[in-house]
Amino acid sequence: MEHKIPTYLVITILLLLLAWLTAWAIPRIPRLPRARWLRMMQAMSNRIIFAGLAVMLAPWLFGVLRTTPFNLPTALGGIGLIVLGLLLSAWTSRQTSGHQPEGAGKECD
Repeated sequence: MEHKIPTYLVITILLLLLAWLTAWAIPRIPRLPRARWLRMMQAMSNRIIFAGLAVMLAPWLFGVLRTTPFNLPTALGGIGLIVLGLLLSAWTSRQTSGHQPEGAGKECD
């Protein structure tokens, strides 16, 4: 007789493991200067947007438009990633809007 582990139990255990790993890792992340951290977040937002485009286009490109060219869960996941990337991009640009790098606006002789 086979014993199957319920899917919800596996997902719960994996989420708890991820939460524990995150709580363990966050204090070990080095503190970065604010300007460098914001540049890193801007680059990450661009990568998230491209990942969303890749998620949306991958079934269409690799499936070569078989019977179902539009996969709703995949499209929604891609749209979610794109929206997340755009929100992160807007937030980082708003954070840097009042900040000028050192030496900016000074005239050179």
